[in-house]
Amino acid sequence: MEKTRLVLAAALLAVSVSWVIPARSMAVEEAAGKWCAGLCHGEGPSCGPSALEGCLAQFASCANSHNSGPVGVRPSSGWAYQDCIWITAPGGIWPGGVTYACPSGYLKLAVGRCVALDELEENERPPCREPAGSGASPSTPNPISLLTGSKLLRAVDFETADGLLRVSRSYRSTPAGRAEIVLHEGAGLGSLWRFDFLPEFHIRPGFSSYKTLTLHWPDGSSWDFRKDNDPAVTTMVPIASSTLLPHSEFRVIFDGAWPSDLTLVDTASTQWKVIDPD
Repeated sequence: MEKTRLVLAAALLAVSVSWVIPARSMAVEEAAGKWCAGLCHGEGPSCGPSALEGCLAQFASCANSHNSGPVGVRPSSGWAYQDCIWITAPGGIWPGGVTYACPSGYLKLAVGRCVALDELEENERPPCREPAGSGASPSTPNPISLLTGSKLLRAVDFETADGLLRVSRSYRSTPAGRAEIVLHEGAGLGSLWRFDFLPEFHIRPGFSSYKTLTLHWPDGSSWDFRKDNDPAVTTMVPIASSTLLPHSEFRVIFDGAWPSDLTLVDTASTQWKVIDPD
């Protein structure tokens, strides 16, 4: 018997949901987001504080006698999307997924933040490393970024007398900044600390379709890029949108020519170059 696949309604995020919006802080106004799941039989969507609750609600609404638990969730194409999991026999309903949603007037940012659109006047840049006029984000002496409210700290653990070898680390209380396609935060060191020699690439699964990646820099900032439409161009294009200004702090370049089969970017070892602001 042909299996029936659950199709989530396209209007999922357009449905009005009751939101809890905290009072405005001194830095950045944020709201609480919810995980929303499409339901069956004209119901829903169901929105709650966790992805698992959404999948449980979807199973209760859509499963038939050919489905059984346990019900779970697993990562999908980005941090804001999770696939539901349950057992499906022939004739059963295949699970859909859950989506992280923010109230109207707020933009979802990694990982699990909803920031007021009027707070997004420009992208947060790395902490100032150059003289005045460098264009870096303004910050207080403590320091806290005045654009995002991120607490920024830096510590040097070891340095030779000549300064040629240094082991240092950086802290940012709200990592990922305005990157939107982040799968998850960088590995880091403990709670939100990262060594300055450990940048990370997160290539979005299904590169042949999405052609995007996120660069996590050791200072806690994150930057989205997409592949240029010209197959001969190996320099990734900084991602911008109506609420995100294009950034130019970093250049990411695929080392060599693109493979004819872009699925190899997901499965094979690849080399990349990063050119930083310095």
